[in-house]
Amino acid sequence: MLVTPTVRGDGERHIVGRPDPRTPRAHRHRPRPFAQFEDLARSLVALDVDLGDEPRHRLAAYVGEDPLLVIDLRPFPPGGIEGPMVEAVAGALALGADRLAAALPGRAWSMDDPVVPVTEDGDLRQRVLLCATARRGEDPSTWLLPFDVDGQSLSWHETVLEDGDCEGWVPHALQVGVDAGWEPDIPGAAGQLARCTALGHEVFLAPAGSDLLDQVAGR
Repeated sequence: MLVTPTVRGDGERHIVGRPDPRTPRAHRHRPRPFAQFEDLARSLVALDVDLGDEPRHRLAAYVGEDPLLVIDLRPFPPGGIEGPMVEAVAGALALGADRLAAALPGRAWSMDDPVVPVTEDGDLRQRVLLCATARRGEDPSTWLLPFDVDGQSLSWHETVLEDGDCEGWVPHALQVGVDAGWEPDIPGAAGQLARCTALGHEVFLAPAGSDLLDQVAGR
């Protein structure tokens, strides 16, 4: 199955199938360089809240500073991120990405608290967005962006930087992927990204990623 991008007036392209590129969600996925990944991640959480949705798990891929794509991961059950993340990373690496970044919403609480503050009356854990980045030849980086949501009002708190080695498998998996140094496989990327959309991921192409896929389409 071949991924066929459509073209908007501003030059941004979107893989057909999910969602309509004229929707607010597509409008906010405008490409930004790798150094501005946190700004992108924050703006997309704000979009989710504006739309009344829970914040989404996302992967962004780059060649150097240049963005290739952003993927909103398909829904998955608690603890089930492995499959969706592997599917998205496979498409990004086949497209030639040498840098990856993930934004993962979740909940956090103090390790000094012996009881997780979750009861049938509610979840008192702090909402956070875990940001993780991986660049070829470097150690992965992670940091936490605490936030609160009150209705459709979003507020951010002071960033929490990781001390020492990253925890969790996602940052290290991203690093293993970029360090593998895979040669780009554009036909393979087209097929994998089409599979991603069929599975329920939402794939948004930056111009650089779209141009690569156009080679397969013969444009």
